[in-house]
Amino acid sequence: MTPETTPRSEVRPIAAVATVAVAAVAPALLRDRDAAKYLGRSTAWIRAKRAEYVKAEKEHRTANLARLPKHIRIGTAVFYRIIDLDKYIAENAVEGGAVSYDGKGTK
Repeated sequence: MTPETTPRSEVRPIAAVATVAVAAVAPALLRDRDAAKYLGRSTAWIRAKRAEYVKAEKEHRTANLARLPKHIRIGTAVFYRIIDLDKYIAENAVEGGAVSYDGKGTK
């Protein structure tokens, strides 16, 4: 029997298959350990930079703030926004990683 000639009682409905797309969600905020890893630094380094940032902010040294990673607080927890870390990288990166060389040590 073809589908057109099959009696209605013999036709089985096709089960609907639900497809759920699960997207990986990247966190918008990072704790100091993850922020340090994001920057390729140690947790101690980022905590020291946060202390520098707080000190510069209290002393109104705004010129120094741009060279330090910005952080936020939610309650007592400290977080770093990925967008702020990316901005820090863009403002402090040196293209090519130029290292000064004075020529000493050559014959």
